[in-house]
Amino acid sequence: MNQINLSYRNLRQVIGLLGIALPILLFVGNMGIERSISFYYYTKMSTVFTGILIAFGLILVTYKGPEIENEKISENTLTHLGGIFALLVALVPAKFGEDIMSLFYSHNDSLRGIIHDVSAFLFLFIMGIVVLFKFSKAKYFKKFYQIFGALVMAGLAFTVFAYLYKVNNGEQLFNGAVFWGESFSLWSFGIAWLRRGVPKNKPETTLQ
Repeated sequence: MNQINLSYRNLRQVIGLLGIALPILLFVGNMGIERSISFYYYTKMSTVFTGILIAFGLILVTYKGPEIENEKISENTLTHLGGIFALLVALVPAKFGEDIMSLFYSHNDSLRGIIHDVSAFLFLFIMGIVVLFKFSKAKYFKKFYQIFGALVMAGLAFTVFAYLYKVNNGEQLFNGAVFWGESFSLWSFGIAWLRRGVPKNKPETTLQ
């Protein structure tokens, strides 16, 4: 059981590190901010973007969190759904727009664009729910998880606002507004998952 616990702690830390690293690697590797994290797919950082999201997806769909008796929606169910949406974000790229580039991997298909955008929203939303309502059930660091879960949701709310502003006004709220909102959410849940993966003298749950 200790070996299993250690393995899942390590997985939690990997998820946290991926969440924190994704925006930083994309920004540094591309030397600039795109309209959103999704638009790094159309840059030289496309392999990093898709690779990290696929890693997210595969880890989350195989992740096994604590089981709580009589719980209607388990942490496992949420993480598995989050993993599926992460894979969809990676495999169905964002709609490039009317000024579509003459590159074979660009697309201007509205349906695929909707699938991508909705999947990206649900991925971040589910990650926020996990931190806010599942991690916060732990005996220790309850307030910590509540704060960072709320920060995930705040970043997501700002992202949606900035996205809708762009759609309605034809211009960004400010340069990289959606990117910064997404990054804030990713960093917030990344920090929470890192904390969740740190060994403790006393277990938070029966399955740590």
